Amino acid sequence: MGTGHIHGAGANQRSLAWALAFTGGFMLAEVVGSFLTGSLAQLSDAAHMFTDAAALAVSLAAIQVARRPADRVRMAGATRTRPGWRKPTRADISTPWRPAWT
Repeated sequence: MGTGHIHGAGANQRSLAWALAFTGGFMLAEVVGSFLTGSLAQLSDAAHMFTDAAALAVSLAAIQVARRPADRVRMAGATRTRPGWRKPTRADISTPWRPAWT
């Protein structure tokens, strides 16, 4: 007896895409409704939903970046997604307050 949810490849991306679509749709409806009714509270809730939609969009972008194949410069893991990342040097080890990404 199944539980109705999917564990296959791309299931997370599809779920996030649907959540982004619904969140964006409701956000647009709230913006229109707030201007029609003059409700600042509803407009502020739409702004909050915008931040939720932005977080979902960032999650979808992260899935796309993670799916790219590794090459000689960008290997798997967090090093691929940090454009300014470099390996720590002896100076970084001797001065622990200086972050490695500077």
